[in-house]
Amino acid sequence: MPKRPSPSQPEPPQTTWTIYKFASRLQWLGTVQATHKREAIEKAAKEFRLDPTQLMAEPRGDDQDDSLPPSQPGIPSATFPLCRSFG
Repeated sequence: MPKRPSPSQPEPPQTTWTIYKFASRLQWLGTVQATHKREAIEKAAKEFRLDPTQLMAEPRGDDQDDSLPPSQPGIPSATFPLCRSFG
């Protein structure tokens, strides 16, 4: 009788990470797909040929709407799109 394959652990879902480089100010480099923050930084260091200690990774939410402008200092991001209609 053939043995059934043992159930394997499901892989965690991949997250899109936005990668920044520390400089006199943060520089946006791009995005990578990774499961964890550390993995995202390691992948970005290889892809962009940079020292991983110079990089920062932020998860990019799927609910982000790239058509909206970034929030302004002092204005909560929830109310900012309302101000857009008066332009």
